Amino acid sequence: MTERLDRVEAVLAGIAESQQRSEMRLDRIEQLTDNLALLTESNSRAIESNARAIAAHGEELRTSIADMVSAVGTVAASLQRQADQAEIDRAEFRAQFQQLIEALSQQFNGNGHRE
Repeated sequence: MTERLDRVEAVLAGIAESQQRSEMRLDRIEQLTDNLALLTESNSRAIESNARAIAAHGEELRTSIADMVSAVGTVAASLQRQADQAEIDRAEFRAQFQQLIEALSQQFNGNGHRE
């Protein structure tokens, strides 16, 4: 009977050790789960913050692009006005030059002598 009792005690000791190891594993799993929850919460906050920063930067980029497009449009319109004015000035200069040539031609009668 003592032998049987010794085996039962050994089995119970083995079960106790196994239970202790299982409890240690469960404690470790619980600790890892808590760490994972903290990490997940931290990552969630970081992702949310980054998303807000990206959205704000995107809005800044859209505003900058709109400003740039407006500035390019203004410069293009100014260049077009200058080109149009240059064409008008060129035509006026040609007309004045032509009038000057005609006046000089009449004055010198085409032969270099004054009439």
